[in-house]
Amino acid sequence: MNRLDQRLFYWLSAVLVLTCAALARFSSIDIRSLTLDESTIVVFAQSILEKGYPYVYVGSMEVQLATYEIVPYFMALSIGLLGLTDVAVRLPAALFGLGTTYLIFATAWRWFDWRVAILASVLYALSPWAIFWATNAFHPSQMQFFAMLTIIQAHKIITLDKVEPRTYYLTTFFFTCSYLSWEGIGFLLPILLVVIILMRWGNWDWLKNRHVWIASAIIVFVVVAQGIRRVLLQKSYLMVGSGRGDVSLPEFVFTKTYYDPFFYINELFTREGHWVLTGLFIVGIFYTRKSINFRFVYLLTIVAVFFMTNFLGYYSAHYIYYALPFLFMAVAVVTFELLKSVTSTAFSDTLGGGRTARRLSYCLLIAIEIGSSSAFGPKLWRNYGDFSDIGRGDMRPGLASIDYKGLIETMDKLSKPGDAIINFAPFTLRRYINKSGEYFLQNYTMQKLVYNAEGTSPYYLDKYAGNITLRSKDELLDALYNHERVWLLAAPYRPLRDILNAETLEFIDKYMTLVDESYDGKLYLWERY
Repeated sequence: MNRLDQRLFYWLSAVLVLTCAALARFSSIDIRSLTLDESTIVVFAQSILEKGYPYVYVGSMEVQLATYEIVPYFMALSIGLLGLTDVAVRLPAALFGLGTTYLIFATAWRWFDWRVAILASVLYALSPWAIFWATNAFHPSQMQFFAMLTIIQAHKIITLDKVEPRTYYLTTFFFTCSYLSWEGIGFLLPILLVVIILMRWGNWDWLKNRHVWIASAIIVFVVVAQGIRRVLLQKSYLMVGSGRGDVSLPEFVFTKTYYDPFFYINELFTREGHWVLTGLFIVGIFYTRKSINFRFVYLLTIVAVFFMTNFLGYYSAHYIYYALPFLFMAVAVVTFELLKSVTSTAFSDTLGGGRTARRLSYCLLIAIEIGSSSAFGPKLWRNYGDFSDIGRGDMRPGLASIDYKGLIETMDKLSKPGDAIINFAPFTLRRYINKSGEYFLQNYTMQKLVYNAEGTSPYYLDKYAGNITLRSKDELLDALYNHERVWLLAAPYRPLRDILNAETLEFIDKYMTLVDESYDGKLYLWERY
Protein backbone atom coordinates (compact mmCIF):
# COMPACT_ATOMS: atom_id res chain seq x y z
CA MET A 1 0.00 0.00 0.00
CA ASN A 2 1.59 3.27 -1.10
CA ARG A 3 1.57 6.46 0.95
CA LEU A 4 -1.49 7.91 -0.80
CA ASP A 5 -3.48 4.73 -0.25
CA GLN A 6 -2.44 4.69 3.40
CA ARG A 7 -3.73 8.23 3.94
CA LEU A 8 -6.94 7.41 2.11
CA PHE A 9 -7.44 4.31 4.25
CA TYR A 10 -6.68 6.33 7.39
CA TRP A 11 -9.24 9.04 6.69
CA LEU A 12 -11.87 6.62 5.38
CA SER A 13 -11.54 4.56 8.59
CA ALA A 14 -11.66 7.70 10.74
CA VAL A 15 -14.80 8.99 8.99
CA LEU A 16 -16.57 5.64 9.39
CA VAL A 17 -15.74 5.43 13.11
CA LEU A 18 -16.76 9.04 13.72
CA THR A 19 -20.01 8.49 11.81
CA CYS A 20 -20.87 5.55 14.07
CA ALA A 21 -20.01 7.64 17.12
CA ALA A 22 -22.09 10.60 15.91
CA LEU A 23 -25.13 8.44 15.16
CA ALA A 24 -24.91 6.82 18.60
CA ARG A 25 -24.74 10.19 20.34
CA PHE A 26 -27.03 12.46 18.37
CA SER A 27 -29.80 9.86 18.16
CA SER A 28 -30.28 10.13 21.93
CA ILE A 29 -29.01 13.61 22.74
CA ASP A 30 -32.39 15.08 23.78
CA ILE A 31 -34.26 12.00 25.01
CA ARG A 32 -33.53 12.48 28.71
CA SER A 33 -34.53 15.47 30.80
CA LEU A 34 -31.73 17.83 31.76
CA THR A 35 -30.30 16.95 35.15
CA LEU A 36 -29.71 19.36 38.03
CA ASP A 37 -25.99 19.51 37.22
CA GLU A 38 -26.70 20.29 33.57
CA SER A 39 -29.31 22.91 34.42
CA THR A 40 -26.87 24.57 36.81
CA ILE A 41 -24.30 24.93 34.01
CA VAL A 42 -27.09 26.34 31.79
CA VAL A 43 -27.69 29.16 34.28
CA PHE A 44 -23.97 29.98 34.34
CA ALA A 45 -23.84 29.89 30.52
CA GLN A 46 -26.77 32.31 30.32
CA SER A 47 -25.03 34.67 32.72
CA ILE A 48 -21.97 34.67 30.44
CA LEU A 49 -24.17 35.85 27.58
CA GLU A 50 -25.60 38.55 29.85
CA LYS A 51 -22.52 39.89 31.66
CA GLY A 52 -19.54 38.06 30.19
CA TYR A 53 -18.72 35.91 33.23
CA PRO A 54 -20.48 32.99 35.00
CA TYR A 55 -22.52 33.75 38.12
CA VAL A 56 -25.84 33.00 39.79
CA TYR A 57 -27.95 34.84 42.30
CA VAL A 58 -28.37 32.96 45.58
CA GLY A 59 -31.18 35.00 47.01
CA SER A 60 -29.97 38.58 46.57
CA MET A 61 -26.27 37.63 46.51
CA GLU A 62 -24.31 37.35 43.28
CA VAL A 63 -22.17 34.21 43.47
CA GLN A 64 -19.53 33.70 40.80
CA LEU A 65 -18.62 30.24 39.58
CA ALA A 66 -15.69 28.88 41.56
CA THR A 67 -15.44 25.39 40.01
CA TYR A 68 -15.80 23.94 36.49
CA GLU A 69 -14.79 27.46 35.45
CA ILE A 70 -14.53 27.02 31.68
CA VAL A 71 -17.35 24.49 31.19
CA PRO A 72 -20.12 27.13 30.75
CA TYR A 73 -18.21 29.06 28.08
CA PHE A 74 -18.54 26.33 25.47
CA MET A 75 -22.23 25.96 26.30
CA ALA A 76 -22.71 29.72 26.13
CA LEU A 77 -21.31 29.71 22.59
CA SER A 78 -23.65 26.87 21.62
CA ILE A 79 -26.85 28.37 23.02
CA GLY A 80 -25.83 31.81 21.79
CA LEU A 81 -25.71 30.45 18.24
CA LEU A 82 -28.53 27.88 18.35
CA GLY A 83 -30.86 29.15 21.07
CA LEU A 84 -31.74 27.60 24.41
CA THR A 85 -32.70 24.01 23.60
CA ASP A 86 -31.64 20.73 25.17
CA VAL A 87 -29.73 19.87 22.00
CA ALA A 88 -27.80 23.15 22.10
CA VAL A 89 -27.06 22.64 25.79
CA ARG A 90 -25.59 19.19 25.17
CA LEU A 91 -23.92 19.88 21.83
CA PRO A 92 -20.49 20.80 23.31
CA ALA A 93 -20.40 17.53 25.28
CA ALA A 94 -21.27 15.59 22.13
CA LEU A 95 -18.54 17.35 20.15
CA PHE A 96 -16.00 16.72 22.89
CA GLY A 97 -17.06 13.06 22.84
CA LEU A 98 -16.49 12.91 19.08
CA GLY A 99 -13.17 14.68 19.57
CA THR A 100 -12.09 12.04 22.08
CA THR A 101 -13.14 9.29 19.65
CA TYR A 102 -10.83 10.76 17.02
CA LEU A 103 -8.01 11.21 19.53
CA ILE A 104 -8.24 7.52 20.42
CA PHE A 105 -8.20 6.59 16.75
CA ALA A 106 -5.28 8.85 15.79
CA THR A 107 -3.23 8.08 18.91
CA ALA A 108 -3.65 4.31 18.69
CA TRP A 109 -2.80 4.42 14.99
CA ARG A 110 0.42 6.28 15.77
CA TRP A 111 1.39 4.29 18.89
CA PHE A 112 0.35 0.85 17.63
CA ASP A 113 -1.26 0.11 14.26
CA TRP A 114 -4.44 0.52 12.24
CA ARG A 115 -6.14 -2.53 13.74
CA VAL A 116 -5.72 -1.28 17.30
CA ALA A 117 -6.85 2.20 16.24
CA ILE A 118 -10.09 0.97 14.68
CA LEU A 119 -10.98 -1.48 17.47
CA ALA A 120 -10.18 0.91 20.35
CA SER A 121 -12.09 3.80 18.79
CA VAL A 122 -15.08 1.58 17.93
CA LEU A 123 -15.20 0.29 21.52
CA TYR A 124 -15.30 3.89 22.69
CA ALA A 125 -17.74 5.04 19.99
CA LEU A 126 -20.27 2.38 21.03
CA SER A 127 -19.60 2.37 24.79
CA PRO A 128 -22.76 3.12 26.82
CA TRP A 129 -20.64 5.06 29.31
CA ALA A 130 -19.08 7.23 26.61
CA ILE A 131 -22.45 7.76 24.89
CA PHE A 132 -24.06 8.78 28.17
CA TRP A 133 -21.50 11.46 28.99
CA ALA A 134 -21.42 12.71 25.40
CA THR A 135 -25.14 13.40 25.81
CA ASN A 136 -24.81 15.02 29.22
CA ALA A 137 -23.72 18.66 29.52
CA PHE A 138 -21.82 18.26 32.80
CA HIS A 139 -18.01 18.31 32.87
CA PRO A 140 -16.86 14.66 32.21
CA SER A 141 -16.87 14.74 28.40
CA GLN A 142 -14.96 18.03 28.25
CA MET A 143 -12.60 17.06 31.06
CA GLN A 144 -11.80 13.71 29.40
CA PHE A 145 -11.01 15.38 26.07
CA PHE A 146 -8.50 17.81 27.57
CA ALA A 147 -7.09 15.15 29.90
CA MET A 148 -6.38 12.92 26.92
CA LEU A 149 -4.64 15.76 25.10
CA THR A 150 -2.55 16.28 28.25
CA ILE A 151 -1.64 12.59 28.41
CA ILE A 152 -0.73 12.45 24.71
CA GLN A 153 1.75 15.30 25.18
CA ALA A 154 3.07 13.80 28.42
CA HIS A 155 3.65 10.54 26.56
CA LYS A 156 6.15 12.34 24.33
CA ILE A 157 8.01 13.61 27.39
CA ILE A 158 8.11 10.12 28.86
CA THR A 159 9.06 8.12 25.76
CA LEU A 160 11.20 10.45 23.63
CA ASP A 161 14.84 11.26 24.32
CA LYS A 162 14.64 14.63 22.58
CA VAL A 163 11.50 16.60 23.33
CA GLU A 164 10.62 19.89 21.69
CA PRO A 165 10.11 22.75 24.19
CA ARG A 166 6.58 23.36 22.93
CA THR A 167 5.57 19.87 24.11
CA TYR A 168 6.06 20.91 27.74
CA TYR A 169 3.92 24.01 27.29
CA LEU A 170 1.22 22.20 25.32
CA THR A 171 1.05 19.73 28.21
CA THR A 172 0.67 22.67 30.58
CA PHE A 173 -2.02 24.31 28.45
CA PHE A 174 -4.10 21.16 28.03
CA PHE A 175 -3.77 20.31 31.71
CA THR A 176 -4.95 23.81 32.61
CA CYS A 177 -8.03 23.35 30.41
CA SER A 178 -8.81 19.99 31.99
CA TYR A 179 -8.18 21.33 35.51
CA LEU A 180 -10.50 24.29 34.96
CA SER A 181 -13.11 21.82 33.71
CA TRP A 182 -12.83 19.74 36.91
CA GLU A 183 -10.30 20.24 39.71
CA GLY A 184 -10.19 16.53 40.52
CA ILE A 185 -8.18 15.94 37.35
CA GLY A 186 -5.30 17.50 39.26
CA PHE A 187 -4.63 13.93 40.38
CA LEU A 188 -3.38 13.33 36.84
CA LEU A 189 -0.13 15.11 37.77
CA PRO A 190 1.07 12.60 40.40
CA ILE A 191 -0.26 9.77 38.23
CA LEU A 192 1.92 10.88 35.31
CA LEU A 193 4.85 11.49 37.67
CA VAL A 194 4.65 7.91 38.95
CA VAL A 195 4.38 6.57 35.40
CA ILE A 196 7.45 8.51 34.22
CA ILE A 197 9.47 7.35 37.24
CA LEU A 198 8.53 3.72 36.63
CA MET A 199 9.19 3.89 32.89
CA ARG A 200 12.42 5.88 33.07
CA TRP A 201 13.84 4.42 36.26
CA GLY A 202 17.54 5.19 36.46
CA ASN A 203 17.34 7.85 33.74
CA TRP A 204 16.95 11.21 35.42
CA ASP A 205 18.17 13.44 32.61
CA TRP A 206 14.66 14.78 32.07
CA LEU A 207 14.92 16.51 35.45
CA LYS A 208 17.77 18.64 34.07
CA ASN A 209 15.57 20.17 31.38
CA ARG A 210 14.67 23.73 32.33
CA HIS A 211 11.41 23.53 30.37
CA VAL A 212 10.21 20.83 32.79
CA TRP A 213 10.60 23.22 35.70
CA ILE A 214 9.12 26.23 33.90
CA ALA A 215 6.08 24.20 32.85
CA SER A 216 5.77 22.80 36.38
CA ALA A 217 5.91 26.31 37.84
CA ILE A 218 3.10 27.44 35.52
CA ILE A 219 0.96 24.47 36.57
CA VAL A 220 1.59 25.18 40.26
CA PHE A 221 0.62 28.80 39.69
CA VAL A 222 -2.65 27.77 37.98
CA VAL A 223 -3.57 25.35 40.76
CA VAL A 224 -2.72 27.78 43.57
CA ALA A 225 -4.40 30.74 41.84
CA GLN A 226 -7.57 28.74 41.26
CA GLY A 227 -7.61 27.62 44.89
CA ILE A 228 -7.09 31.15 46.22
CA ARG A 229 -9.78 32.56 43.93
CA ARG A 230 -12.17 29.87 45.08
CA VAL A 231 -11.57 30.63 48.75
CA LEU A 232 -11.93 34.38 48.21
CA LEU A 233 -15.17 33.98 46.27
CA GLN A 234 -16.70 31.82 49.00
CA LYS A 235 -15.33 33.83 51.92
CA SER A 236 -18.32 36.19 51.91
CA TYR A 237 -20.80 33.34 52.38
CA LEU A 238 -21.23 31.18 55.45
CA MET A 239 -21.69 27.66 54.11
CA VAL A 240 -23.01 24.73 56.13
CA GLY A 241 -22.25 21.16 55.11
CA SER A 242 -19.92 19.77 52.48
CA GLY A 243 -20.18 18.46 48.96
CA ARG A 244 -18.26 16.89 46.13
CA GLY A 245 -17.41 20.34 44.87
CA ASP A 246 -14.93 20.47 47.78
CA VAL A 247 -12.61 18.04 46.00
CA SER A 248 -9.27 19.81 45.79
CA LEU A 249 -6.28 18.44 47.72
CA PRO A 250 -5.32 14.77 48.12
CA GLU A 251 -6.34 12.94 51.29
CA PHE A 252 -5.22 9.67 52.84
CA VAL A 253 -8.55 8.04 52.08
CA PHE A 254 -7.29 4.66 53.28
CA THR A 255 -7.40 6.08 56.82
CA LYS A 256 -11.11 6.97 56.53
CA THR A 257 -14.04 4.81 57.60
CA TYR A 258 -15.63 5.04 54.14
CA TYR A 259 -12.52 3.73 52.35
CA ASP A 260 -13.44 1.28 49.60
CA PRO A 261 -10.39 -0.28 47.90
CA PHE A 262 -12.53 -1.91 45.22
CA PHE A 263 -14.74 1.01 44.24
CA TYR A 264 -12.97 2.05 41.03
CA ILE A 265 -12.00 -1.53 40.22
CA ASN A 266 -15.70 -2.33 40.24
CA GLU A 267 -16.75 0.80 38.37
CA LEU A 268 -14.13 0.58 35.61
CA PHE A 269 -13.50 -3.14 35.26
CA THR A 270 -16.35 -5.26 36.61
CA ARG A 271 -19.46 -3.34 35.64
CA GLU A 272 -21.94 -4.82 33.18
CA GLY A 273 -20.41 -5.21 29.76
CA HIS A 274 -16.77 -4.83 30.83
CA TRP A 275 -16.12 -8.42 31.91
CA VAL A 276 -14.68 -9.57 28.58
CA LEU A 277 -12.57 -6.42 28.30
CA THR A 278 -11.32 -6.85 31.87
CA GLY A 279 -10.27 -10.43 31.17
CA LEU A 280 -8.22 -9.26 28.21
CA PHE A 281 -6.75 -6.39 30.25
CA ILE A 282 -5.54 -8.85 32.90
CA VAL A 283 -3.92 -11.00 30.20
CA GLY A 284 -2.16 -7.84 29.03
CA ILE A 285 0.31 -8.03 31.90
CA PHE A 286 2.19 -10.66 29.89
CA TYR A 287 2.66 -8.24 26.98
CA THR A 288 3.91 -5.17 28.83
CA ARG A 289 7.53 -5.85 27.85
CA LYS A 290 6.78 -5.95 24.14
CA SER A 291 6.04 -2.26 23.60
CA ILE A 292 6.88 0.91 25.48
CA ASN A 293 3.61 2.46 24.28
CA PHE A 294 1.57 -0.45 25.59
CA ARG A 295 3.47 -0.31 28.87
CA PHE A 296 2.56 3.38 29.15
CA VAL A 297 -1.16 2.77 28.50
CA TYR A 298 -1.25 -0.19 30.90
CA LEU A 299 0.59 1.57 33.72
CA LEU A 300 -1.47 4.74 33.33
CA THR A 301 -4.74 2.84 33.78
CA ILE A 302 -3.53 0.93 36.85
CA VAL A 303 -1.90 3.93 38.54
CA ALA A 304 -5.00 6.05 37.87
CA VAL A 305 -7.23 3.52 39.64
CA PHE A 306 -4.77 3.34 42.55
CA PHE A 307 -4.53 7.10 43.06
CA MET A 308 -8.26 7.81 42.69
CA THR A 309 -9.03 5.05 45.19
CA ASN A 310 -6.54 6.02 47.85
CA PHE A 311 -6.20 9.81 47.63
CA LEU A 312 -9.47 11.31 46.34
CA GLY A 313 -11.82 12.16 49.18
CA TYR A 314 -15.06 11.35 47.36
CA TYR A 315 -16.02 8.33 45.31
CA SER A 316 -17.95 8.70 42.07
CA ALA A 317 -17.77 6.54 38.95
CA HIS A 318 -17.29 9.44 36.55
CA TYR A 319 -14.15 10.53 38.40
CA ILE A 320 -12.27 7.68 36.70
CA TYR A 321 -13.91 8.32 33.33
CA TYR A 322 -10.77 9.92 31.89
CA ALA A 323 -9.04 6.49 32.03
CA LEU A 324 -11.63 4.79 29.80
CA PRO A 325 -9.88 5.49 26.45
CA PHE A 326 -6.67 3.92 27.74
CA LEU A 327 -8.49 0.83 28.95
CA PHE A 328 -9.90 0.42 25.44
CA MET A 329 -6.49 0.94 23.83
CA ALA A 330 -4.90 -1.61 26.14
CA VAL A 331 -7.66 -4.14 25.39
CA ALA A 332 -7.31 -3.60 21.63
CA VAL A 333 -3.55 -4.24 21.80
CA VAL A 334 -4.02 -7.41 23.85
CA THR A 335 -6.71 -8.63 21.46
CA PHE A 336 -4.36 -8.77 18.48
CA GLU A 337 -1.32 -9.89 20.44
CA LEU A 338 -3.25 -12.74 22.05
CA LEU A 339 -4.88 -13.83 18.81
CA LYS A 340 -1.53 -13.73 17.07
CA SER A 341 0.02 -15.96 19.75
CA VAL A 342 -2.86 -18.44 19.90
CA THR A 343 -3.79 -18.76 16.25
CA SER A 344 -0.21 -19.05 14.99
CA THR A 345 0.14 -22.14 17.16
CA ALA A 346 -3.35 -23.60 16.77
CA PHE A 347 -3.86 -23.01 13.04
CA SER A 348 -0.87 -23.79 10.89
CA ASP A 349 -0.73 -22.70 7.25
CA THR A 350 0.44 -26.20 6.38
CA LEU A 351 -3.06 -27.40 7.23
CA GLY A 352 -5.90 -26.58 4.90
CA GLY A 353 -7.95 -23.58 5.96
CA GLY A 354 -5.46 -22.37 8.58
CA ARG A 355 -5.57 -18.78 7.39
CA THR A 356 -9.36 -18.82 7.22
CA ALA A 357 -9.57 -20.22 10.77
CA ARG A 358 -7.30 -17.47 12.04
CA ARG A 359 -9.46 -14.79 10.45
CA LEU A 360 -12.61 -16.33 11.88
CA SER A 361 -10.98 -16.38 15.34
CA TYR A 362 -10.16 -12.68 15.03
CA CYS A 363 -13.70 -11.85 13.94
CA LEU A 364 -15.26 -13.94 16.73
CA LEU A 365 -13.26 -12.39 19.58
CA ILE A 366 -13.73 -8.85 18.26
CA ALA A 367 -17.47 -9.46 17.84
CA ILE A 368 -17.69 -10.74 21.43
CA GLU A 369 -15.81 -7.67 22.72
CA ILE A 370 -17.95 -5.16 20.84
CA GLY A 371 -21.20 -7.03 21.44
CA SER A 372 -20.67 -7.43 25.19
CA SER A 373 -19.45 -3.89 25.84
CA SER A 374 -21.41 -1.77 23.38
CA ALA A 375 -24.73 -0.02 23.84
CA PHE A 376 -26.32 -2.18 21.17
CA GLY A 377 -25.20 -5.73 21.98
CA PRO A 378 -26.99 -8.35 24.12
CA LYS A 379 -27.01 -7.63 27.85
CA LEU A 380 -27.35 -10.18 30.63
CA TRP A 381 -29.18 -7.74 32.89
CA ARG A 382 -32.10 -7.71 30.47
CA ASN A 383 -32.83 -11.26 31.64
CA TYR A 384 -32.95 -10.35 35.32
CA GLY A 385 -36.33 -10.65 36.95
CA ASP A 386 -35.65 -8.00 39.58
CA PHE A 387 -34.86 -4.46 38.42
CA SER A 388 -34.56 -3.07 41.95
CA ASP A 389 -30.76 -2.97 41.60
CA ILE A 390 -30.37 -0.85 38.49
CA GLY A 391 -26.59 -0.70 38.70
CA ARG A 392 -25.26 2.43 37.05
CA GLY A 393 -27.62 4.44 34.92
CA ASP A 394 -24.75 5.72 32.80
CA MET A 395 -23.82 2.15 31.82
CA ARG A 396 -27.28 0.97 30.79
CA PRO A 397 -28.47 2.27 27.43
CA GLY A 398 -32.13 3.13 27.37
CA LEU A 399 -32.51 3.22 31.15
CA ALA A 400 -34.80 6.07 32.09
CA SER A 401 -33.28 8.87 34.14
CA ILE A 402 -34.99 11.30 36.53
CA ASP A 403 -37.96 12.71 34.65
CA TYR A 404 -37.81 16.32 35.78
CA LYS A 405 -39.25 17.57 32.51
CA GLY A 406 -42.42 15.45 32.50
CA LEU A 407 -43.31 16.30 36.10
CA ILE A 408 -42.58 20.00 35.60
CA GLU A 409 -44.79 20.12 32.52
CA THR A 410 -47.64 18.47 34.47
CA MET A 411 -47.26 20.98 37.29
CA ASP A 412 -47.18 23.88 34.84
CA LYS A 413 -50.45 22.78 33.24
CA LEU A 414 -52.24 22.46 36.59
CA SER A 415 -50.76 25.48 38.36
CA LYS A 416 -52.80 28.48 39.48
CA PRO A 417 -51.67 32.03 40.25
CA GLY A 418 -50.19 32.24 43.74
CA ASP A 419 -49.06 28.61 43.91
CA ALA A 420 -45.80 28.01 45.78
CA ILE A 421 -43.27 25.32 44.90
CA ILE A 422 -41.03 23.18 47.08
CA ASN A 423 -38.38 21.50 44.93
CA PHE A 424 -34.94 19.95 44.99
CA ALA A 425 -33.76 21.09 41.54
CA PRO A 426 -34.53 24.81 41.15
CA PHE A 427 -32.42 25.31 38.03
CA THR A 428 -34.07 22.42 36.21
CA LEU A 429 -37.41 24.01 37.09
CA ARG A 430 -36.13 27.34 35.78
CA ARG A 431 -34.93 25.72 32.55
CA TYR A 432 -38.35 24.35 31.62
CA ILE A 433 -40.87 26.89 33.02
CA ASN A 434 -38.68 29.85 34.02
CA LYS A 435 -39.45 29.51 37.74
CA SER A 436 -37.12 28.58 40.59
CA GLY A 437 -39.66 27.83 43.30
CA GLU A 438 -39.83 29.25 46.81
CA TYR A 439 -38.64 26.50 49.15
CA PHE A 440 -36.11 23.72 49.57
CA LEU A 441 -36.83 20.85 51.99
CA GLN A 442 -34.05 19.11 53.94
CA ASN A 443 -34.12 17.74 57.50
CA TYR A 444 -30.66 16.20 57.35
CA THR A 445 -27.76 18.20 55.90
CA MET A 446 -26.88 16.19 52.80
CA GLN A 447 -25.78 19.14 50.68
CA LYS A 448 -24.34 22.58 51.30
CA LEU A 449 -26.60 25.36 52.55
CA VAL A 450 -26.00 29.10 52.71
CA TYR A 451 -26.60 30.68 56.10
CA ASN A 452 -28.26 34.06 55.76
CA ALA A 453 -27.71 36.06 58.96
CA GLU A 454 -29.46 39.19 57.72
CA GLY A 455 -32.58 40.46 59.47
CA THR A 456 -34.03 39.58 62.85
CA SER A 457 -34.69 35.95 61.94
CA PRO A 458 -31.70 34.23 60.27
CA TYR A 459 -32.47 31.36 57.90
CA TYR A 460 -30.83 28.91 55.53
CA LEU A 461 -30.87 29.07 51.73
CA ASP A 462 -30.27 26.30 49.24
CA LYS A 463 -26.94 26.73 47.44
CA TYR A 464 -28.49 26.90 43.96
CA ALA A 465 -31.23 29.51 43.66
CA GLY A 466 -31.28 30.72 47.26
CA ASN A 467 -34.67 29.23 48.11
CA ILE A 468 -35.55 29.18 51.80
CA THR A 469 -34.63 25.83 53.36
CA LEU A 470 -37.26 24.11 55.50
CA ARG A 471 -35.43 22.04 58.10
CA SER A 472 -38.24 20.32 59.98
CA LYS A 473 -41.89 19.33 59.83
CA ASP A 474 -42.83 22.45 61.83
CA GLU A 475 -41.07 24.74 59.35
CA LEU A 476 -42.80 22.86 56.52
CA LEU A 477 -46.19 23.45 58.16
CA ASP A 478 -45.44 27.15 58.65
CA ALA A 479 -44.58 27.47 54.96
CA LEU A 480 -47.68 25.56 53.82
CA TYR A 481 -50.09 27.70 55.83
CA ASN A 482 -48.71 30.84 54.20
CA HIS A 483 -50.21 29.69 50.88
CA GLU A 484 -53.44 28.29 49.50
CA ARG A 485 -51.69 25.70 47.35
CA VAL A 486 -48.14 24.31 47.49
CA TRP A 487 -46.51 21.91 45.03
CA LEU A 488 -43.82 19.45 46.10
CA LEU A 489 -41.67 18.37 43.18
CA ALA A 490 -39.97 15.31 44.71
CA ALA A 491 -37.39 14.53 42.07
CA PRO A 492 -35.21 12.62 42.50
CA TYR A 493 -37.48 10.61 44.76
CA ARG A 494 -35.20 7.79 45.91
CA PRO A 495 -32.84 9.95 48.02
CA LEU A 496 -35.81 11.49 49.86
CA ARG A 497 -35.42 9.12 52.80
CA ASP A 498 -31.82 10.27 53.20
CA ILE A 499 -32.70 13.95 53.62
CA LEU A 500 -36.14 13.81 55.29
CA ASN A 501 -37.02 12.35 58.66
CA ALA A 502 -39.83 9.87 59.30
CA GLU A 503 -42.43 12.38 60.51
CA THR A 504 -41.94 14.65 57.50
CA LEU A 505 -42.26 11.69 55.11
CA GLU A 506 -45.38 10.53 56.94
CA PHE A 507 -46.93 14.01 56.65
CA ILE A 508 -46.23 14.13 52.91
CA ASP A 509 -47.81 10.71 52.32
CA LYS A 510 -50.83 11.48 54.49
CA TYR A 511 -51.69 15.10 53.75
CA MET A 512 -50.35 15.77 50.27
CA THR A 513 -52.06 14.52 47.11
CA LEU A 514 -49.98 12.55 44.63
CA VAL A 515 -50.76 14.25 41.31
CA ASP A 516 -48.26 12.60 38.99
CA GLU A 517 -45.48 10.04 39.10
CA SER A 518 -42.68 9.33 36.66
CA TYR A 519 -39.15 7.91 36.60
CA ASP A 520 -37.62 8.49 40.05
CA GLY A 521 -39.94 11.40 40.70
CA LYS A 522 -43.29 12.24 42.26
CA LEU A 523 -45.37 15.39 42.10
CA TYR A 524 -47.47 16.28 45.18
CA LEU A 525 -49.99 19.04 45.82
CA TRP A 526 -51.08 20.44 49.18
CA GLU A 527 -54.24 22.54 49.29
CA ARG A 528 -55.75 24.49 52.16
CA TYR A 529 -59.28 23.31 52.91
